[in-house]
Amino acid sequence: MLSHLDLLPAFLTAAGATVPKARILDGRDCLPALTKNAATPHERLFFHLRDAVAVREGSLKLIRTKAKAEWELYDLATDPSEKRNLTAERPQDVQRLADAITQWQLDLKNDASEPVRYMAVKKVK
Repeated sequence: MLSHLDLLPAFLTAAGATVPKARILDGRDCLPALTKNAATPHERLFFHLRDAVAVREGSLKLIRTKAKAEWELYDLATDPSEKRNLTAERPQDVQRLADAITQWQLDLKNDASEPVRYMAVKKVK
């Protein structure tokens, strides 16, 4: 599993650059996974779009399509089209992954990186 957020850390590594200490990058260097057939650098990947939130861990995907909707759990290895909701059969996985989403949301709020403000460049005449 890789994310588009992994591109910047991979580009920095490929260029021989280091991440500035004052910045927190959400992505991870994915070059080993791409060039050395290494495992994914992620234990989990989280997603958020409008009111929907989801997490992917291995072949499991936990999703809530709306803020007040029930959780849905799928095993993408055996059910890639997400037809069989496993929440009733695997409540421990639902709770564990829901807790991981809650912690991820708290981590997002506590991100230590300050926004970078860019100043407009004056045109030279």
